[in-house]
Amino acid sequence: MQSPSPGKKPFVILVTSTQGGSGRSLIASALATHLTRFGEVALMGDDVAGRGYFGSAVLHPGSRNILSAAPEIIAQATNFGYHLNRLRLIEQIGETQPLPERVAAVKPFHQFVILCAESRLESTTDFTKARSRSEMVDLTIPVYRQTERSHYLTSMLQEIAKMCELYLPVANFLSNAKEVDLGSHWTLEALKTFGECFNQLLKVCPNLHMRDPESIFHGTAFSYTPVLSYGSVNPMFKFSATAPGTPANAISNIANIVLAAAG
Repeated sequence: MQSPSPGKKPFVILVTSTQGGSGRSLIASALATHLTRFGEVALMGDDVAGRGYFGSAVLHPGSRNILSAAPEIIAQATNFGYHLNRLRLIEQIGETQPLPERVAAVKPFHQFVILCAESRLESTTDFTKARSRSEMVDLTIPVYRQTERSHYLTSMLQEIAKMCELYLPVANFLSNAKEVDLGSHWTLEALKTFGECFNQLLKVCPNLHMRDPESIFHGTAFSYTPVLSYGSVNPMFKFSATAPGTPANAISNIANIVLAAAG
């Protein structure tokens, strides 16, 4: 691993979901990509390298679990202003060291540490894990689908993970124009359930261009994008980060919250 990172205190982000298939790995990988514009990034999780968002990742010499993006992906990323040579993919499969110790070991070398992990809420052990994770991160980003079950479990996670001050629920597969009534319903539900979370983000990040809870909800939500459903497509290489409504723009808005909160 490279030399310790100077400057600001490392900022730790948990990208999570209470159910599989919510888009957690996609959003964590895209956010890690975008944040390489601003510093060294570690993406930690199970199979973060094997999902293909960074090509055929290359194992670091002498390491058994630290990888880099494929050389051709690093070259491609520079065309979009991303510096994937600053990104470390740290696999957690088979790790026996306690997670807090693993995160603590990585932090001195990176400005941003992204932990990509599922938060199932099916047992007492699951609840304990969720609380423990909330104690070691600065921002929790639960990714959820617009269904009754996913929405309910994400609101439950919010109550469990109170040790983390900042909570940014991100809706994936936002209802499209043909589902206006359903989309309006879930917007109202999100603002009712997560409004305090959005207001807390506005309080901590007063200079955001998203000025109210509804702007945060819509600005960070992922609309249904068919191309992302086929294979491991990194949206940061497919869409403009400055074009409103695109997945890359949603990631850019999430990153702006991260940067503002990190100071």
